[in-house]
Amino acid sequence: MNKTKILRIEVLEESGFPLMHYDMQSRKIIKDIASSNRDVLKSSLLVAAIQGLSETGTKISTIETEEEKYLLVKKKNLILVLVLPKDADAYSEKLHLFAHSLVHGLVKLHEKMGLSPGDISMEEYYEKMEKPFNRLMNLLVSKIGLK
Repeated sequence: MNKTKILRIEVLEESGFPLMHYDMQSRKIIKDIASSNRDVLKSSLLVAAIQGLSETGTKISTIETEEEKYLLVKKKNLILVLVLPKDADAYSEKLHLFAHSLVHGLVKLHEKMGLSPGDISMEEYYEKMEKPFNRLMNLLVSKIGLK
Protein backbone atom coordinates (compact mmCIF):
# COMPACT_ATOMS: atom_id res chain seq x y z
CA MET A 1 0.00 0.00 0.00
CA ASN A 2 1.35 3.42 -0.96
CA LYS A 3 -0.28 5.79 1.50
CA THR A 4 0.76 8.96 -0.31
CA LYS A 5 0.44 7.96 -3.98
CA ILE A 6 -1.48 10.44 -6.11
CA LEU A 7 -2.91 9.28 -9.45
CA ARG A 8 -4.12 12.62 -10.82
CA ILE A 9 -4.61 16.20 -9.78
CA GLU A 10 -7.63 18.15 -10.93
CA VAL A 11 -8.04 21.89 -10.54
CA LEU A 12 -11.61 23.14 -10.69
CA GLU A 13 -13.39 26.44 -10.43
CA GLU A 14 -15.75 26.76 -7.51
CA SER A 15 -18.64 25.94 -9.86
CA GLY A 16 -17.04 22.56 -10.62
CA PHE A 17 -15.80 23.58 -14.08
CA PRO A 18 -12.48 21.80 -14.76
CA LEU A 19 -9.47 24.04 -15.33
CA MET A 20 -6.64 21.54 -15.38
CA HIS A 21 -5.94 17.83 -15.09
CA TYR A 22 -2.44 16.65 -14.24
CA ASP A 23 -1.28 13.04 -14.50
CA MET A 24 1.19 12.21 -11.73
CA GLN A 25 2.67 9.17 -13.51
CA SER A 26 3.61 11.08 -16.67
CA ARG A 27 4.06 14.39 -14.81
CA LYS A 28 2.14 16.19 -17.54
CA ILE A 29 -0.94 18.33 -17.87
CA ILE A 30 -3.69 16.48 -19.73
CA LYS A 31 -5.10 18.93 -22.26
CA ASP A 32 -7.61 16.69 -23.99
CA ILE A 33 -10.14 15.57 -21.43
CA ALA A 34 -12.65 13.17 -22.94
CA SER A 35 -16.11 13.08 -21.39
CA SER A 36 -17.47 9.70 -20.52
CA ASN A 37 -20.39 8.51 -18.42
CA ARG A 38 -17.90 7.75 -15.65
CA ASP A 39 -16.56 11.32 -15.80
CA VAL A 40 -20.10 12.74 -15.68
CA LEU A 41 -20.88 10.65 -12.57
CA LYS A 42 -17.60 11.64 -10.96
CA SER A 43 -18.24 15.31 -11.80
CA SER A 44 -21.66 15.08 -10.18
CA LEU A 45 -20.11 13.68 -7.00
CA LEU A 46 -17.43 16.35 -6.97
CA VAL A 47 -19.89 19.18 -7.60
CA ALA A 48 -22.04 17.94 -4.69
CA ALA A 49 -18.96 17.82 -2.46
CA ILE A 50 -17.88 21.28 -3.63
CA GLN A 51 -21.31 22.69 -2.85
CA GLY A 52 -21.02 21.15 0.59
CA LEU A 53 -17.60 22.78 1.07
CA SER A 54 -18.96 26.16 -0.03
CA GLU A 55 -22.12 26.03 2.06
CA THR A 56 -20.46 24.86 5.27
CA GLY A 57 -17.31 26.95 4.89
CA THR A 58 -15.25 23.76 5.20
CA LYS A 59 -11.90 23.85 3.44
CA ILE A 60 -11.26 20.11 3.01
CA SER A 61 -13.28 16.98 2.31
CA THR A 62 -12.79 13.37 1.23
CA ILE A 63 -14.93 11.22 -1.02
CA GLU A 64 -14.57 7.49 -1.53
CA THR A 65 -15.94 5.50 -4.47
CA GLU A 66 -15.53 1.84 -5.35
CA GLU A 67 -12.49 2.64 -7.50
CA GLU A 68 -10.79 5.73 -6.05
CA LYS A 69 -10.60 8.24 -3.24
CA TYR A 70 -10.73 11.99 -3.68
CA LEU A 71 -9.23 14.61 -1.39
CA LEU A 72 -10.78 18.04 -2.06
CA VAL A 73 -9.30 21.29 -0.81
CA LYS A 74 -10.93 24.67 -1.38
CA LYS A 75 -9.22 28.06 -1.30
CA LYS A 76 -10.93 31.19 -2.58
CA ASN A 77 -12.53 30.26 -5.93
CA LEU A 78 -10.36 27.19 -6.62
CA ILE A 79 -10.93 23.57 -5.73
CA LEU A 80 -8.02 21.15 -5.82
CA VAL A 81 -8.87 17.47 -6.17
CA LEU A 82 -6.25 14.80 -5.50
CA VAL A 83 -7.34 11.53 -7.08
CA LEU A 84 -5.95 8.67 -5.01
CA PRO A 85 -5.94 4.89 -5.33
CA LYS A 86 -8.51 2.99 -3.29
CA ASP A 87 -5.91 1.86 -0.73
CA ALA A 88 -4.41 5.33 -0.16
CA ASP A 89 -4.61 7.05 3.21
CA ALA A 90 -6.64 10.17 2.41
CA TYR A 91 -5.77 11.51 5.88
CA SER A 92 -2.00 11.30 5.38
CA GLU A 93 -0.20 14.37 6.72
CA LYS A 94 1.98 14.50 3.58
CA LEU A 95 -1.05 14.48 1.27
CA HIS A 96 -2.76 17.24 3.25
CA LEU A 97 0.39 19.36 3.35
CA PHE A 98 0.87 18.87 -0.40
CA ALA A 99 -2.78 19.66 -1.21
CA HIS A 100 -2.90 22.81 0.92
CA SER A 101 0.46 24.02 -0.41
CA LEU A 102 -0.53 23.39 -4.02
CA VAL A 103 -3.91 25.12 -3.86
CA HIS A 104 -2.33 28.06 -2.00
CA GLY A 105 0.38 28.28 -4.69
CA LEU A 106 -2.21 28.16 -7.47
CA VAL A 107 -4.24 30.96 -5.91
CA LYS A 108 -1.05 33.05 -5.58
CA LEU A 109 -0.12 32.31 -9.22
CA HIS A 110 -3.57 33.41 -10.40
CA GLU A 111 -3.29 36.61 -8.36
CA LYS A 112 0.28 37.37 -9.47
CA MET A 113 -0.53 36.75 -13.14
CA GLY A 114 -3.91 38.52 -12.96
CA LEU A 115 -5.66 35.39 -14.23
CA SER A 116 -9.39 34.97 -14.12
CA PRO A 117 -9.94 31.58 -15.81
CA GLY A 118 -13.55 32.34 -16.70
CA ASP A 119 -12.44 35.31 -18.81
CA ILE A 120 -9.95 33.52 -21.09
CA SER A 121 -10.01 30.45 -23.30
CA MET A 122 -8.76 27.14 -21.92
CA GLU A 123 -5.99 27.16 -24.51
CA GLU A 124 -4.78 30.56 -23.25
CA TYR A 125 -5.09 29.37 -19.65
CA TYR A 126 -2.90 26.32 -20.35
CA GLU A 127 -0.40 28.45 -22.25
CA LYS A 128 -0.02 30.84 -19.31
CA MET A 129 -0.16 28.27 -16.50
CA GLU A 130 1.76 25.26 -17.84
CA LYS A 131 5.31 26.35 -16.96
CA PRO A 132 4.54 27.97 -13.57
CA PHE A 133 2.35 24.99 -12.61
CA ASN A 134 5.08 22.49 -13.51
CA ARG A 135 7.67 24.48 -11.52
CA LEU A 136 5.34 24.59 -8.51
CA MET A 137 4.64 20.85 -8.80
CA ASN A 138 8.33 19.94 -9.00
CA LEU A 139 9.15 22.13 -6.01
CA LEU A 140 6.37 20.72 -3.83
CA VAL A 141 6.94 17.08 -4.81
CA SER A 142 10.64 17.33 -3.95
CA LYS A 143 10.13 19.32 -0.72
CA ILE A 144 7.33 17.16 0.64
CA GLY A 145 8.82 13.90 -0.59
CA LEU A 146 5.98 12.54 -2.69
CA LYS A 147 6.59 10.08 -5.50
